[in-house]
Amino acid sequence: MQTSTDELALALLDRGCGVTVLCGRMDGRESGPSLRHDHSLGYPVVRAADPVAALAQVAADAGASVLLVQSGYSLAAMLASALDTGRPAAVYLHNVEIHRIGGTLPPDPAILYFANSRFTASRWKALFGIRCHILPPVIRADRYRVPGTGDRVLFVNPVPEKGIERVMEVAAGNPDLPFLIAESWHVGEGWRAWLQRRFGALPNVEWRPATVDVRELFRDSRLLLMPSVWEEAYGRTVVEAQLNGLPVLASDRGALPATVGGEAPSWTRKVRGRCGTRRCGDSISTSPFGERLRRRQSPTLGGCWPMAPARWTKLWAFSTGTGADMSRRAVRHPGDAASVAYPVTHQFTS
Repeated sequence: MQTSTDELALALLDRGCGVTVLCGRMDGRESGPSLRHDHSLGYPVVRAADPVAALAQVAADAGASVLLVQSGYSLAAMLASALDTGRPAAVYLHNVEIHRIGGTLPPDPAILYFANSRFTASRWKALFGIRCHILPPVIRADRYRVPGTGDRVLFVNPVPEKGIERVMEVAAGNPDLPFLIAESWHVGEGWRAWLQRRFGALPNVEWRPATVDVRELFRDSRLLLMPSVWEEAYGRTVVEAQLNGLPVLASDRGALPATVGGEAPSWTRKVRGRCGTRRCGDSISTSPFGERLRRRQSPTLGGCWPMAPARWTKLWAFSTGTGADMSRRAVRHPGDAASVAYPVTHQFTS
């Protein structure tokens, strides 16, 4: 969420709005100044050991006209603190996990609620009766576009909820394809060492640490793999990849089907029930979607499909323009039918 917050702040600055960001401190220190000020990002950032307690003071110092509280473990407490200031308050919901907000959210019409997707808005309406305005994340294209792309299957954020076990299966089952795994969230040394021991046995996998400039990842990649097993509230990495014309293979969790978008729904309806070993390959390779995928004419192409790991190779083939050769060996389950998104409970076999 740090990236979304940063790009939202910059967008507001571009529109002439003053912005101050209040956040927690990661150093864990109890001593020293209670508030630390930072202007290195182009706008004031105030880091507090206790942001809930500091909110009133920071809002007063900044002369805030409105307080925007965002998703986090202290969301409910931050909202209560914001309302106590008497200033207009708004909430921007980026996730749907009810146990990660620290309480409840009142469906008060005096509070303006935003959600990053229709999926997120629908979930919070069902939980608390909240009605949200849809506000997708701000994504500054210049931060992600690169002049060319590479030849790797990219997977970002190697944690269980993002589908790391599925990536392991796919990489092991397709030794002829190069994979690029990039860290994103904070990864503990023990977890990193364990994963690197497992993936280190696969010569087709490259591991990279987290980076501020993700353009180098897209420059080296041809396809984004996003087999999340939790409910993604938006999935901004999908859009970042699509800005470079990279096709996206994602699970059908949460908002991912809507974020992937593109022509996937209409294309998959055309090939539903036609997934024989050769017929499915022909259907894909001769469809307008498959043709545009190979030519990469559109920056918004993507799709969600119920493919076993071996079949994912076929999508790779079409993204590189070698669909005719790959279709014969990639499809191992001729009875399976293509659909808009693959279910997270799909049992993969080799």
